[in-house]
Amino acid sequence: MSANDRVRNHMAKLLNEHRSRLEICIGNALIDKVRQIAKFADKPIWSIVEDAFETYIEEHDKLRVEQLRLNGEYHRLLTLLEQDNSAQVRSQIDEYNRQLIEYNERLARFHRFLKHQSGAHLQ
Repeated sequence: MSANDRVRNHMAKLLNEHRSRLEICIGNALIDKVRQIAKFADKPIWSIVEDAFETYIEEHDKLRVEQLRLNGEYHRLLTLLEQDNSAQVRSQIDEYNRQLIEYNERLARFHRFLKHQSGAHLQ
């Protein structure tokens, strides 16, 4: 079987599995760390990288959903506050502010993680 046939077969297999190739350039230090993790987990490197991407995407999606929910809650509370300035509404605003602080802390941790990771790639 020629090299071209092997490539075609491999690409057909990936297509069948609903997978694609992704070629990236990353630092050697990060590659070494991924190799260590893969060896410790007894998994192929591509599987470790895929897990990391999935974890990143899941956290990003959760933050986005929470942001949309908080934006909707903010507008709902503004409308409610215009109609009723009772202790019950104030209590809902306090709860919203608590949730907003919690969201901002999660977002800051996520951004610190990203900043740390991109800084590690530059070394």
